[in-house]
Amino acid sequence: MASAAYLAAARHGNSMHALIIIGCTPAARDSSDAAIRGAAILGLSADEFATRVIAAAPVTVRESVDLDAVEALRQQLVDCGIEADVVASDGIQWHIELDGVTRGPVPLAWLEAEVAAGRLDADARVRRTTNPNWIPLASVVSIDPSITIAARPDPAAPPDMLEAARLFIGTNHAFYLRSWGIEGSGGHAWNWPAFLLGPSWLLYRKMYGYAFAWLAFVVVESLFESRFDVSIVVSYGISIAINVMIACIGNALYRKHFERAVRTISPGRDPASLRIELARQGGTSLAGAIVLTVLFVLVTTGMGMLGTSMGVD
Repeated sequence: MASAAYLAAARHGNSMHALIIIGCTPAARDSSDAAIRGAAILGLSADEFATRVIAAAPVTVRESVDLDAVEALRQQLVDCGIEADVVASDGIQWHIELDGVTRGPVPLAWLEAEVAAGRLDADARVRRTTNPNWIPLASVVSIDPSITIAARPDPAAPPDMLEAARLFIGTNHAFYLRSWGIEGSGGHAWNWPAFLLGPSWLLYRKMYGYAFAWLAFVVVESLFESRFDVSIVVSYGISIAINVMIACIGNALYRKHFERAVRTISPGRDPASLRIELARQGGTSLAGAIVLTVLFVLVTTGMGMLGTSMGVD
C-alpha cells in the first residue's frame, strides 16, 4: 500500500502515479467473486483479468497524474479482495522474473520499495519492456530506503527535464522518452501516427510552426503540380514521401519543440505554475489536426483550380 508520506507529498505535485495490482488477498484467493469484481472495476472480462492481470501480477494497470483518482481506484480493488499499491512512475516499465515466470511490467519505484522492505531479492532478474536483455535488479535499484524516498519528485522544486517531458508530452509519453534517448534511437525512431496522419500529426502535437511551414510548401508544390500537369501517381508518391519523412524525423522535431517550450516558459515561473503551463502548452490537439486537414483540402483544391486556369490561359 502507498505510504502516507508519499501520498501527502505527491498530492501537491503533478507527477505520474502508477496503480499496481499485486494479486488477490489470501482471504479472497479461492473466491471467484473477487476476480469478477476486480475485472468489472477495470473494465475487463473475468478471463482478461485472470490472464492479463492476475497471471502477470505484480503489474501496472493504470498510470495518471490524478493521484486522488488512482488512490480511489486502488481502494475499490482492495475492498473487493485485490491487493494493490500506488507508486511514482517515471514512464519506464520493467518486467521481473519471479520463480521462473516473467511478471509485470511495473515502475522502478515499486521494485525499489519491495527491495527496501525485504520482500524482493535484489538478485532477481529484470528487463525494460523494450529491451530483451535481462539484468540483475541490484544494478538498477537503490537498496537504501532513504534514497528511494528522496528520489521521489519534490513538488516544491522545479521539475527536472524528465518530469517536464512527461508533463509536456502527456499521451504516450513513454514512447517519446524512449525515442529521445532514455531508451531507443535518440529521436529518429519510426513514428506510425506521424506516418498515418502526415503533416496533420504536427498540429496534433501542437507544433504550429512546423505545420504551417509545411502548409506553405503545399501551396507551392500544389501549384507546381497543376501548372506542369503532374500525374496522379507522382502526386501520390510525393504525398507518401512527405509522410515517410515526417515519420522518420518527427520525434526529433518534437524534442526540439519541447526543449524550445521549456526555454520559453521556464524563466520567472514558480514550480507549480511551471508544471501547469507545461501540461497546458504540451499534450495533443485533435481540433488542430482536423483544422490542418481541412486547410490542406482547401489549399490543394484551390491551387489545383488556379493551376488549371493558368494552364488554360
